[in-house]
Amino acid sequence: TCCEAKNTWAGLILRNDHVWRFGSTGELFAGRSFTVETWVKLNSIGGDQSILGQKDSFGTGRGLHLIIRGGRPHLGFYSHDLHGTRSLEPHRWTHVAFVYDAEAREMRIFLDGAPAGVRANMQPLQGNTGVYVGTWSSGRFLNGAMLRLSVWSVARSAAEVEEAFNLRVAPTEIR
Repeated sequence: TCCEAKNTWAGLILRNDHVWRFGSTGELFAGRSFTVETWVKLNSIGGDQSILGQKDSFGTGRGLHLIIRGGRPHLGFYSHDLHGTRSLEPHRWTHVAFVYDAEAREMRIFLDGAPAGVRANMQPLQGNTGVYVGTWSSGRFLNGAMLRLSVWSVARSAAEVEEAFNLRVAPTEIR
């Protein structure tokens, strides 16, 4: 079983409607702890803008979507969701982290290394369907850019998320 595995796409810059299949909920997220971290720069803050999600097979507790909704980060399993308490600013790089702790049954969101939402008593994600970077629900794309997408198979601590934020985005990574 996995414990500390991490997948990182350090050079990733995803813009607008560029999408690719990342894996499946069953192999990466369902029934277990995880952390997804990335740097995001939005062109606008309206609507749902996807970082990672499913295109189909939704049902309560079975629809992964890690998105920016109306300018605020949103960690959702479809009707089992956490909406962040703080907003991102357009045209500014922001570090976003989505954490699900299966043992504690808790969702957490961080912006720029600081807590931006927590919700307890949340059941783990269920199901096994495709997960895509840059879209969810077929057509809700990221209107902006994403850099350094990291997926961890553990619920990272607040200190670990803050440390990742403090690494910052180097100007040479942005083209």
